[in-house]
Amino acid sequence: MLTRSRCAQGDTGRRALHLAEALALAMDGQHLPADHPEKLADRPEGSARDGRLLAAGAAASTLGAAAAGTYWFRNRQSAR
Repeated sequence: MLTRSRCAQGDTGRRALHLAEALALAMDGQHLPADHPEKLADRPEGSARDGRLLAAGAAASTLGAAAAGTYWFRNRQSAR
Protein backbone atom coordinates (compact mmCIF):
# COMPACT_ATOMS: atom_id res chain seq x y z
CA MET A 1 0.00 0.00 0.00
CA LEU A 2 1.41 3.36 -1.02
CA THR A 3 0.93 6.35 1.19
CA ARG A 4 0.23 9.81 -0.18
CA SER A 5 3.82 10.99 0.32
CA ARG A 6 5.27 7.85 -1.21
CA CYS A 7 3.08 8.31 -4.28
CA ALA A 8 4.21 11.91 -4.65
CA GLN A 9 7.89 11.15 -4.14
CA GLY A 10 8.07 7.99 -6.20
CA ASP A 11 7.54 9.36 -9.71
CA THR A 12 4.66 6.95 -10.16
CA GLY A 13 2.62 9.41 -12.20
CA ARG A 14 -0.22 8.76 -9.82
CA ARG A 15 -1.76 10.62 -6.93
CA ALA A 16 -3.05 9.21 -3.68
CA LEU A 17 -6.76 8.70 -3.20
CA HIS A 18 -8.14 9.82 0.16
CA LEU A 19 -10.36 7.35 2.00
CA ALA A 20 -13.33 9.72 1.71
CA GLU A 21 -12.80 9.93 -2.06
CA ALA A 22 -12.67 6.15 -2.36
CA LEU A 23 -15.85 5.81 -0.31
CA ALA A 24 -17.60 8.47 -2.41
CA LEU A 25 -16.66 6.62 -5.59
CA ALA A 26 -17.94 3.37 -4.12
CA MET A 27 -21.22 5.00 -3.01
CA ASP A 28 -21.77 6.37 -6.52
CA GLY A 29 -21.78 2.79 -7.74
CA GLN A 30 -18.95 3.36 -10.16
CA HIS A 31 -16.91 0.37 -11.15
CA LEU A 32 -13.34 1.33 -10.45
CA PRO A 33 -10.81 0.42 -13.08
CA ALA A 34 -7.93 -1.71 -11.89
CA ASP A 35 -5.36 0.79 -13.12
CA HIS A 36 -5.50 4.41 -11.92
CA PRO A 37 -8.86 4.52 -10.10
CA GLU A 38 -7.89 7.96 -8.80
CA LYS A 39 -8.64 9.42 -12.24
CA LEU A 40 -12.37 9.13 -11.46
CA ALA A 41 -12.09 11.30 -8.34
CA ASP A 42 -13.33 14.84 -8.93
CA ARG A 43 -10.43 16.82 -7.51
CA PRO A 44 -9.25 20.18 -8.84
CA GLU A 45 -5.60 20.43 -9.71
CA GLY A 46 -3.48 22.88 -7.75
CA SER A 47 -1.70 25.54 -9.74
CA ALA A 48 1.78 27.00 -9.37
CA ARG A 49 0.10 30.26 -8.33
CA ASP A 50 -1.49 28.51 -5.35
CA GLY A 51 1.93 27.33 -4.19
CA ARG A 52 3.41 30.80 -4.52
CA LEU A 53 0.54 32.34 -2.56
CA LEU A 54 0.91 29.74 0.16
CA ALA A 55 4.65 30.40 0.43
CA ALA A 56 4.11 34.16 0.52
CA GLY A 57 1.48 33.79 3.24
CA ALA A 58 3.77 31.59 5.32
CA ALA A 59 6.63 34.09 4.95
CA ALA A 60 4.39 37.02 5.91
CA SER A 61 3.05 35.26 8.99
CA THR A 62 6.57 34.29 10.07
CA LEU A 63 7.76 37.88 9.70
CA GLY A 64 4.71 39.14 11.57
CA ALA A 65 5.31 36.73 14.43
CA ALA A 66 8.98 37.72 14.60
CA ALA A 67 8.06 41.42 14.67
CA ALA A 68 5.47 40.85 17.41
CA GLY A 69 7.98 38.84 19.45
CA THR A 70 10.63 41.53 19.08
CA TYR A 71 8.15 44.24 20.09
CA TRP A 72 7.04 42.26 23.13
CA PHE A 73 10.62 41.47 24.17
CA ARG A 74 11.75 45.10 23.90
CA ASN A 75 8.76 46.42 25.84
CA ARG A 76 9.34 43.80 28.52
CA GLN A 77 12.98 44.82 28.86
CA SER A 78 12.19 48.57 29.07
CA ALA A 79 9.56 48.01 31.76
CA ARG A 80 12.18 46.66 34.17
